Amino acid sequence: MTNTLLNELLVAWHLISFSFSLWTCLNIAISFKIRHQVKLPILIFISILSLSPLNAYIQSISQTPITWLITLSENLTWAYGPLLYFIVKQILLHEERTRNLFLHLLPFFIINTYEQLPSPLFKDQHWIFILLFIQTSTYAIYSAIRLNRYKSKLRVLVTGHRNTTYFWLLFLAGGLLIASTIDITAITLLTRSYIGSLTWITFIAAFLNTYICGIALLSLYQPQVFPINESSEPIIQVVNIAKSKELTPDLAKTIEKKLVQLIDESKPHLDPDISLPKLATLLGVSRNQLSELFNVYKATSFYSYLNDLRYQEALELLTDTRQKISIGDIAYQSGFNNRNSFYKTFKQKTGITPIEYRKRSLHKVS
Repeated sequence: MTNTLLNELLVAWHLISFSFSLWTCLNIAISFKIRHQVKLPILIFISILSLSPLNAYIQSISQTPITWLITLSENLTWAYGPLLYFIVKQILLHEERTRNLFLHLLPFFIINTYEQLPSPLFKDQHWIFILLFIQTSTYAIYSAIRLNRYKSKLRVLVTGHRNTTYFWLLFLAGGLLIASTIDITAITLLTRSYIGSLTWITFIAAFLNTYICGIALLSLYQPQVFPINESSEPIIQVVNIAKSKELTPDLAKTIEKKLVQLIDESKPHLDPDISLPKLATLLGVSRNQLSELFNVYKATSFYSYLNDLRYQEALELLTDTRQKISIGDIAYQSGFNNRNSFYKTFKQKTGITPIEYRKRSLHKVS
């Protein structure tokens, strides 16, 4: 009686997990609050995770299992590395072509096609596990290196942009690492015949699927789960260097031309860790020369110039009628260190909040 009840509970749990996946995918697919580049890897991740509870449910109620579904469920780990790579890219706001995602997922499709062959080309399957371990480890190490390299941007995201899409993507990245670890461990135990039943593995897979769906919905609706910390504004020091003679008018024009070109090509203002010395290094000029350019020839300060550029980026995103991403996401994508500085800058320039500006823009379009 106890075993029967337990089996029924497992069947119900797998069905609930799969149904939750479908509902989550539908919500994300029809939403305009998440950029397409972010939406695609999330949808793929949830879809492949849902295959495991679906397969477990079908096997529990049917006498004839679906072979291709079993194969896909057993080879999901091949997709985790590429998805981790793309999610980390999105967290750091590094653009990546959509088609590249499918190129990275090519091993996943190849392995599943190979498993469907009536007679495998190689009898020894251990080489597949070795390749899987190498692939998963490579993506994990690469992602860790990228996050460490851009830890200043990551710090800004965690402290100044909580409850944004990109903040919740950190939890999805963690979910991918957990899923990879569980799968690699389970495969190792199976190949060494330490375990014979997959019941507990399918239960964990369904639980992980539910967790990922919950995080995906949080990234969509972005509730105020975490308080927003007010980061201190950088101290703006306008140095009076009117008597400086480091720049001639011709040299100032040359540096300004290089600055405009750098902004158009690389958009350094989107880097939350950008500073006057760092920008000067990128331009190949001295700090004093760049400071003189801003204060004397452009009659502004470095931080005011920086906020102007970020403000223009925010305007483009706010008036984009193709997508209605959240204000927090816009602040992060525009390079502001926190939403408070974004609101402050925006209101100083327009006299209204970003939300009011968006409403007026949409009203004009309609």
